[in-house]
This record gives sequence, structure tokens and C-alpha cells, in this order.
Amino acid sequence: MLLTTCPNCNAQFKVLTDQLNVRQGRVMCGRCRSVFDAFQSLTRGPDTTGPHTPLHRPDLADSPPAATSAPQHGQASLEDDATAIVLEDLENDRAAPSAASLAGAAIDTGPGTGAPNALLAAAAGARAEPPHHRTTGWVVLSVLAGLATLLHAAYVFRSDLANHWPETRPWLARACETLACDLPYGRDESVMKIEASDLLELPGKGGRIQLTATVANRGRMAMDYPLLELRLTDNSNQTVLGKSLRPLDYLGAAPAANAHVPPGGEVFINLVAEVTPKVPASGYAVRAYYP
Repeated sequence: MLLTTCPNCNAQFKVLTDQLNVRQGRVMCGRCRSVFDAFQSLTRGPDTTGPHTPLHRPDLADSPPAATSAPQHGQASLEDDATAIVLEDLENDRAAPSAASLAGAAIDTGPGTGAPNALLAAAAGARAEPPHHRTTGWVVLSVLAGLATLLHAAYVFRSDLANHWPETRPWLARACETLACDLPYGRDESVMKIEASDLLELPGKGGRIQLTATVANRGRMAMDYPLLELRLTDNSNQTVLGKSLRPLDYLGAAPAANAHVPPGGEVFINLVAEVTPKVPASGYAVRAYYP
């Protein structure tokens, strides 16, 4: 039987050779809680029968010894039934004892010791938190996926965005220049009204007609220039001739890239056209529409 003595309170404890070899001799007094080197006060007790394990200092050995199990709970002591606690790492255990170090220590709640068992139970039940880098990675991926979804929606609904929020049109227009896409204004034919129109056959000009009309935007958003549908009808209001007029046809020139009909704006049309072949028409109809 091996004994060691606490230099602070002179309490004696029974120790194991394997325990001291693994822990480099560092033990904690079960009475006064002071830490000391058990090798410095190691003595052999009266029970010397049976084989024993040679003592050595791991820090002086050629290679680290194999790890062995900690002493069993409930070992009898020579004074006040107190037991020494072997430390894995004295500095770290003082600051924040880990579950592994507490679970590997032999703790016997004798006089002068009360809290270690509760501390051991709390540490043994601890759960490791997930790695921080995994959470950060998922957050980054979620943000990137959200941005990709927003960009795709902005591309699909770019015209609606520019029409409802005109301040975004310059930004969207520059993006469309890079992506080679168009950025049309509104195309709601229900708000494009023919306010007034007149169709005359020019005298002395067989088959030549003159169309005058006013197209007004009665909506709340800017609209692209519409197409005009002109229909000539007979006495029974049946279409005898129909023609689609582009903005190039009724404006006399192609509208500029950003040309549009603003909310409340009007477009005056004065168009001379030739009807070939000449048909017996008695009426006409004109409407604005988008393809």
C-alpha cells in the first residue's frame, strides 16, 4: 500500500501507482483542496505483500505510458475518510473543469467534500454545441439563395417594377443593357382611349383617305405607343378591309428608345393612306391595342 502526505494539512491518502504515473504525480487534497506532487511525499505503508507497479515520472520517460482507468470510488483513507483527486490538467481544471476530467476523477464525498458530486453530474450531462462554422455556412447559403431569388424576380417583373416605381427605371435600364433585354413601359390597352377620330376620302384622290384621331393615356402609368387597328365597314357594319398601323406608320418616324405616352398624355394622329383595291365602304372603326 502506497501513501502520500499533503504538505499543507498533513493529511495522508492511499494512492495507486498507475494513477500517479498517468497524472505525473499531481493530486488534490480531499480535505484542504490544495494541489501537490504526490511523488515528493510518497511512502509505502505496512501492507507490502503482493506485486506492485514500478513508479516513474512520465515527463522523464522515453515514451508516454498507456492510459489506465481512474481509481474506483469509495477507497478508504487514513485520515477523515478523505480521498485525493487526481487532476488531468491543473491550470485548465481550476478555470473550468471539463466533463471528461471530472468523470475520470475518483471523488468520495467524505467530511469536507460536498459539491464535487453535483458538479460531476452537471458536467456529465452536458451536451456539445454544434460547430459554429456549420451554422455560419448555412446562414451564408441562405442569404445567397435569397439574393438569387430576388434577382430572378426583378428580372422577370422588371417592367412592372419600372412602371410602378419610376425611380428604379434608370437602374433597371442599365442592367438591361448588360443583359441585352428590353425594358418596356406599360402595355394596358384598356387605358388607351381614342378620344376623337375622323376619316375622310380625299377629293380627286381616288382611294386615298385621311385619318385624324387623338389617342389618350387615361391610366396612372406611362404606356408604350400602341398599334392602331383601322377597319372599313359596309352598310351592315361588316369589315370589308382592315389594316394594322404601327407607331412608325402614324407618327411618321420610329419613336425613340425611351419614348412613351405619359399618364394623361395624348397623341395626335394625322395619317394619309391609300386604299388598294378600292372597296365600297360606308363606315370605319379605329382602336388602340398591344400585340
